Amino acid sequence: RKHPGRSKTARIYIGLKVWGIDGKQADILGRVNGNIKVSDLLHLHGKAFVDGDIFAGNLQIEPSASFNGQCHMGASVVDFKVDLASVVNG
Repeated sequence: RKHPGRSKTARIYIGLKVWGIDGKQADILGRVNGNIKVSDLLHLHGKAFVDGDIFAGNLQIEPSASFNGQCHMGASVVDFKVDLASVVNG
């Protein structure tokens, strides 16, 4: 099981399951179970699927991507500090 991590930019690839993301930007191409907190741009690509709440400064969703949860947008919504350089894979 993967654990939440902090990252300046997170890239989540198809087939990889991640439980929550905190970061500055994220491009999601796979499945995420848990909340996503991104201070800048969150981009859900292709058949990305998010099961959790989204907190993002900006959000871009391709037509084939989907999520179940609440969406909170804007600069004031996401308030945290980015500490690590990459998503924890462990």
